[in-house]
Amino acid sequence: MSFFVPSYQRGYRWTSQQVTDLLDDIEDFRKSIGNDAEGFYCIQPLVVKEMLSESVKTRFLEEIQNLKVSDDNVFEQAKDILHRYSKWEVIDGQQRLTTIFLILKYLNEDSYSIEYDTRQNENTDSSITTKSFLDNIEKEYIRDHIYDTIDFHHFHIAFENIKKWFDEKGEMEKQNFKSTLLDNVQFIWYKADDEDPIKVFTRLNIGKISLTNAELIKAMFLNRSNFTGLIDEQLISKQTEIASQWDRTEYALQNDDLWLFIHEKDYNRPTRIDFLFDLICDQNLLEIDTKKLGKDDYKTFRYFDKYFKKKKKEGENSLKTIETCWNHVMNLYNIIDEWYNDIILYHYIGFLISSGEPLTKYINLWREAKSKKDFIEGWKDDNKQVCGLKQIIKDKISRCYDCEKGLEHTVYEIEDGFGPKNKCKNLLLLHNVLTVISQNSELESHMSYQQGVFYKFPFHLYKKESWDIEHVDSNTENPLTNPKDQKEWLKYAIIGHEFSGDLLSRITDFLNKPKKDISIDDFTKLRKEILKEVFPEEEKWDEPDLDKNKIWNYVLLDSNTNRGYGNSIFPAKRRSIIGKDRGIKYVVDLENGVANIHPTKEEEIELHSLMEMMNRNDSQEKRLNELKKYSAVSFIPPCTRNVFMKYYTKAPNNLLSWGQTDAKSYIENLLILLHEFIDVKEG
Repeated sequence: MSFFVPSYQRGYRWTSQQVTDLLDDIEDFRKSIGNDAEGFYCIQPLVVKEMLSESVKTRFLEEIQNLKVSDDNVFEQAKDILHRYSKWEVIDGQQRLTTIFLILKYLNEDSYSIEYDTRQNENTDSSITTKSFLDNIEKEYIRDHIYDTIDFHHFHIAFENIKKWFDEKGEMEKQNFKSTLLDNVQFIWYKADDEDPIKVFTRLNIGKISLTNAELIKAMFLNRSNFTGLIDEQLISKQTEIASQWDRTEYALQNDDLWLFIHEKDYNRPTRIDFLFDLICDQNLLEIDTKKLGKDDYKTFRYFDKYFKKKKKEGENSLKTIETCWNHVMNLYNIIDEWYNDIILYHYIGFLISSGEPLTKYINLWREAKSKKDFIEGWKDDNKQVCGLKQIIKDKISRCYDCEKGLEHTVYEIEDGFGPKNKCKNLLLLHNVLTVISQNSELESHMSYQQGVFYKFPFHLYKKESWDIEHVDSNTENPLTNPKDQKEWLKYAIIGHEFSGDLLSRITDFLNKPKKDISIDDFTKLRKEILKEVFPEEEKWDEPDLDKNKIWNYVLLDSNTNRGYGNSIFPAKRRSIIGKDRGIKYVVDLENGVANIHPTKEEEIELHSLMEMMNRNDSQEKRLNELKKYSAVSFIPPCTRNVFMKYYTKAPNNLLSWGQTDAKSYIENLLILLHEFIDVKEG
């Protein structure tokens, strides 16, 4: 038969690993059936449509016209002519078809031919077509053309890989393989009559999702033939047990709270249990020779397949092999689940993984430790100290500040300083994590509370954002020369304060002035009078260039929020953060001489619509889509929220600025919570 690969398909692209996998699979099948001529190996569908190429239509018509209708066998003659001139357009399956063609070529068996429409005359200097290249691929002179086109190159690599695979076989094995290939290997043949081939190709390939390692391994685990020696009831019970545990594990891992505790957000496989199989493969927990596994997406499946074959060769019962593999999977999941449900382990390990540490490091440490306490605190092994989680965290944090000067005296962002402010990111993250642990501990000690009441630091939200280190009080002083900033400052200044009629009248007049009529001198006078009346002694930084670049003036803030408000004054930042935390945009308005903070008119309308929508009986998907439309929320870390709420300041009385008193209260809390992980300097 003659096959034709049309231009709407890509060229031949099978890798050496894929070629080897097919050869290995057919060889395994050959050995499994022995002399059983009835068994067959099934290759995935070959979708074809019969066609006549333009180059032969004239000759075909001439021969058809020369037929004599009076002949008794005219119908048979016509069929013979059609067969000789027709080709089969390959709609799907060209990679497998071409690979088997190359295998047969090596075995000196000419059974069919292939042409590639997309690759004819690709290189005008080439003196050979795709068909002639394939037909003569075993010839030495073909080497002069392997770089004429990208497809020739891939054909050549595949053929060389086939030769290498057969070099390890004896002549008898080659002949036995050839017999199996010709007599016991079959395509699923699908003939697309009266259908547009491009539409068929599109239907078959758009949205196609490759099988994952986990799905292939699951088929191996639940294959009936692997449960030999069991009666039907036992077989069904065992298959159901594994399938049920599999589904529960996958369902648990689909929960982002758990998944993003141990993993980064960028994971593009449709099933997450693959990750556990990958861990077993990467750590070689089954202790097999991992050579020749390849490096493609199916490396993990080949790892388990190789283990199954090894154990089968050793005569081990298939059920025992399955149970060994599955026990490793469940053991890994149980470790992760135990960490997830332990307040201390969840936060320590979550912090380390979020700051770039590999999960496998802590799985290995967990297995080595004799107890949870050893895992956290460390232990001595043959008089050698093994670091636990606390020491690992301390070592990591030591790179975040100047250990010689101490955390409270470390200055970032300046010449000859400790470095860019981003160096303290992990330290700020740890402060947030320890804040949650501390709150849990306090609540747990109270008899009215139980463990289930407590909340965790949401690593799943943390990992979904990109983070900046934000100055609480802007490093660059805002001179308030912009009328918009001036009005913003005045609105916040008068919230909750009573002023004399004359001063209030002047403030109101200023706020109602158009931009062109605003004078910097008018604002400066107003500001001085307000500060004198409300805050007689406005606090200043001792050394602004140094003090504003210490940890006590830094918080974690998501990049969108941080870059959204720029070099705003403290109250504007505070309002923005409250809004992001609640998913509402706030404005400050002056009505009848009183300043109020409230949602924008648009937000009020949206919130009203949102409440109506939540009361409707819409589908969950529709409601979620509506929520996305209204939501302006961002995750605000607890310590960032505390700073802007002045939670740490013992007696906060000034919401217009962040000063050194606030900063000292903040660093005091930092030092208390981090005391186990940092070196605190005297004084």
